[in-house]
Amino acid sequence: MAALLFVWAAPRAWGDSAFRGSITSAVWARENIVPAITGERGHDAEETRVTWYQYGRLSTSIYPESRDGVAAQAYVSGRWRSFTEPPSSFLAKDDDLRVYQAYVDITSAATRKAHLRIGRQYLPNAVGYWRMDGARLRTRLGGLTATIAGGRGAQRWVSSDNRSDVVSGTLSARLGRRMTARVGAFWAGHDVAEAIKPDSDDNASLLYLTGGVDLASARTSRIHRIARTDLRVSADVAYDPLLERVAQASARGSVSRGPVSLAVVERYDTPQFAPDSIFTVFAVEARRERTATVELRPDTWWSLMGRRADQRFDDGSATRDRVEARFHVGSEPVASVGAEWLTWEETRRRYAYVRVQKYVTSKLQLAFSNALSAFRYADDGDDDFARTVSAETRVDLHRDWSALVRVERSRNTDFANAVRVFGYMRASFDSTAASTASRTGGRP
Repeated sequence: MAALLFVWAAPRAWGDSAFRGSITSAVWARENIVPAITGERGHDAEETRVTWYQYGRLSTSIYPESRDGVAAQAYVSGRWRSFTEPPSSFLAKDDDLRVYQAYVDITSAATRKAHLRIGRQYLPNAVGYWRMDGARLRTRLGGLTATIAGGRGAQRWVSSDNRSDVVSGTLSARLGRRMTARVGAFWAGHDVAEAIKPDSDDNASLLYLTGGVDLASARTSRIHRIARTDLRVSADVAYDPLLERVAQASARGSVSRGPVSLAVVERYDTPQFAPDSIFTVFAVEARRERTATVELRPDTWWSLMGRRADQRFDDGSATRDRVEARFHVGSEPVASVGAEWLTWEETRRRYAYVRVQKYVTSKLQLAFSNALSAFRYADDGDDDFARTVSAETRVDLHRDWSALVRVERSRNTDFANAVRVFGYMRASFDSTAASTASRTGGRP
């Protein structure tokens, strides 16, 4: 609570400093109750877990933007685990504090043709996102944009102690008004100097050669623009020359015409691991996924969405179908109803839900949801049913303060109960908004 008060009061004490951010205090609590018929030694088995986290983010202008020269900004975000009961053996003690990002941006203010980011950041590439401590430079010359990056990094889900040298580069070019093409390379390993030697036998590295193309919003219109079709197409591929295989490939296309839109995604990928991970010695099977989504918006107060996903593996396949209807009052979503069907070999899952939410006042929102699911693990087996009911309250205490509490109860066929409670309080601050309000007499 002291931290919340500090970040709320600090912008007001520091006057016209240009910075914005927020701090969120969140609590998760869960209690599982298993009845005596399935509990240990004929007694009800209970388990209670409570976790308390603090999340924070802050961005500030270090060097104000000028008409010429450079502008510098800084950004930091992270998480601190304050409390966990009971202590989890699989959670390392050094994981109590985690810095997601902490970097400085330097931009050429006049032309915007050069951008340098230094510090901890996420490095996007064709094979996912890596956390990297290093630098990334992006420069633009006419229709060409070049990006190079280097540092020490790790995949997002990997421990911070298991880090590798990371080097990447991308070159993209605009081909006309509608199309963009790009090529790039990504390398991760423990010794970049050793890896680039012609006679190197370094097998602990990851190397990907990437390429892609985008066709951005090509529009065709009828006479007098009565009907218009918006089309978007993109494709990406990542090739691993060390293993001589395609690591990932995807193709995406979407088309919309009036109230109807259609999107199709075809994706092929193999799991990627750190260079020295034990999982690299296993033959991991590839996944092929095809997804089709249709959305209908005939009116401003309701919409209907349907989606089918088909996943295929070397030893089986799975399909997932989903349909959802959403309802609005003005621009506010007030209700949604949906159902989902999942089939994987002999496993069957059916899921249906309804959610209702409404701002009772300008500062208070109430929500209620009810979900019913059925599982069948074999064709000749019985269905296991589960029901989850939740209630949620959101309060906007102030322009810079908000809070939410959600209580959820689940109950399955074996009469096992699970009660979950989640809540957070968030304090936001924006010195630029405060200074603007003061100059305009409080007007937005």
